Amino acid sequence: MFVSVFRSFAFFGASLLASLLLPAYSQEKMTDFTSAITPQQWSSGEIVDLVRTSARHPGFEYRSGQPVETMTANEKAILGLAYRYGYLEGGVEKGMKLLNDACTEGQLRACAYPAQWLLTSDDAETDAAAVKILDRICKAGTLTGCYMLTYAYSKGEDLPHDLQKARLYTDLACSDLQQLSCSYAGRHIAAHSPDMSLKLLTESCEAGNFVSCHNIGIGHRDDRYGTDKVQEALDFFAIACANDYIDSCANILWYNNNGFAEPEKLGWTVRKLIKPCERGHASACGELARYHESYTDDRLNQPELFVKYTTLGCAAGSEFTCSWIINAYDEHLGSEALQREALSAMRDICAMGIDEVCRKVAEI
Repeated sequence: MFVSVFRSFAFFGASLLASLLLPAYSQEKMTDFTSAITPQQWSSGEIVDLVRTSARHPGFEYRSGQPVETMTANEKAILGLAYRYGYLEGGVEKGMKLLNDACTEGQLRACAYPAQWLLTSDDAETDAAAVKILDRICKAGTLTGCYMLTYAYSKGEDLPHDLQKARLYTDLACSDLQQLSCSYAGRHIAAHSPDMSLKLLTESCEAGNFVSCHNIGIGHRDDRYGTDKVQEALDFFAIACANDYIDSCANILWYNNNGFAEPEKLGWTVRKLIKPCERGHASACGELARYHESYTDDRLNQPELFVKYTTLGCAAGSEFTCSWIINAYDEHLGSEALQREALSAMRDICAMGIDEVCRKVAEI
């Protein structure tokens, strides 16, 4: 939890003097730290984006350290999500309590997560109560609730499989084509209703929702919309990648690394993946590493970059990428200097607890 740098000015009850002593900008630090979150983000924005947007506010450090009863429902919702999903230390239970409190105070996005948890109860009455909550917030415009019900009814695990209801909530999730809820619902309905999925995701993509463009690419890649749709997948990944959706760029490179070359796209695709990899995007690092390992053109086959991106991918949490450094040491280096670099990287990776790499270091 962030430690507040502020201290109370409570000298002899002199509130006027305190206000004069405070820096001019401190008043802003006392305002609701969720003020920059847009209605669309509240409706179905990524949790990580909600937390990051709040954390950038000057008041986040101060306000998040104050007593809970002084916080707004929006602030409780953000802190609840941050604790619930591990962005702040404090535990799931603390996060769920804050989300419940915010929901009770009318913060609809906060209601979605306790309701989603209730769906795992295996109790029909509890499930019905959860569905009622999600249906209410969905129809009130918090489209995360619509997507959650699409997922539950199409998956058929927490709720009985019901395609009619899954389609109903997919339509509601896509009542705003630019919302992420539409992208997610469209992707999850694809296994059972591919025509509906492709239609809604295409409309959403054309409306400028590039996550939907990416999800069409995923659908073609996974044969949801017919077989042998490689070019269609690449076309939609290219749209999303050109608009900086990094997972699509990684998928284009994945196709190249698996023998489906798109030479005219490779240069800018590789360039788009470098900075995200350096910022900790594991799949971007993995595909960059494979690209520099396997490309047959001697001008582009750069083993030193294979070592670099393998190490970055491992540090970003991709364990399967960690083991590739063994290949770099054994087969894909062109000089003793690079082999020493690979060995140094292997020692660093072993320190992360990757047993396969540790065994190789021990052998050496």
